[in-house]
Amino acid sequence: MENSNKFETISEFVSSNMQNQEQVTLNLIKVDVDQKSFIEMCTHLEKCQNLQSLELDLTLKSIDESKMISLCTAIPNCQNLQSLSLSFSESNIDLQVISFLCSLIKKCKNLQTLYLDLNNNPFGDQGVIQISQSLENCDKLQYFTLCLHDNDINDVSISQLGESIKNCKQLFSFIINLNCNDIKSKGLCDLITGLQKCQKLNLLELHLDQCQINENGLQESALILSQYQSLKYLEIDISYNPADTDEKINFFRKIKKFKYLVQLIEKYD
Repeated sequence: MENSNKFETISEFVSSNMQNQEQVTLNLIKVDVDQKSFIEMCTHLEKCQNLQSLELDLTLKSIDESKMISLCTAIPNCQNLQSLSLSFSESNIDLQVISFLCSLIKKCKNLQTLYLDLNNNPFGDQGVIQISQSLENCDKLQYFTLCLHDNDINDVSISQLGESIKNCKQLFSFIINLNCNDIKSKGLCDLITGLQKCQKLNLLELHLDQCQINENGLQESALILSQYQSLKYLEIDISYNPADTDEKINFFRKIKKFKYLVQLIEKYD
């Protein structure tokens, strides 16, 4: 993509000419971001009418309601936006803030690529349910990565994600990090059942380290995965789950027999 710009401070970004820029990366992890500079950043983003790709890394930066409202106001003005990457790991995002983030996603109607790093935030199951519902308008989405490591979530929200994601008919790649959550067999099975409806899905990564998947969950998951049509690349991490090592080995032995797979990456303890 032409006209790419990378910035590590907001002052650099706001002093740049963005009129013809198509791709912008803002990696702000090493700098302080106060309310004033955040608003300046959002105001400048509103001017990026030709923007097709935006990467914004605010890891470890507190994102309150007013900041998210400013971001929601800025980004939808980018009518050509096709790729959106937001890294908000450990940003103290609560349920109210996540609701504004979801309204932003709904307004970006031309998204083909969406990356959401929301690790270690306190919005819980209700926040994930809102994220799931926001996907129902993303009918052009092809690449989706969702990071929810240690977010105190369980089967309720992951089952809803499975119900919503089946509407993403163009989905080609799906990567989800659910490590260190109370995800049991039902949540996993509901998720991959929903993904089965995405008939163009080619790549799937399921990171389930330190969840609560038992032997029955592995057996049912293998049965569901055997019915996939287009999947070529599969990575599954089931380390430190209740199923014992022999059960995990047997699970991957079954998956290796799937003729549709080109590559399988297996991780277990």
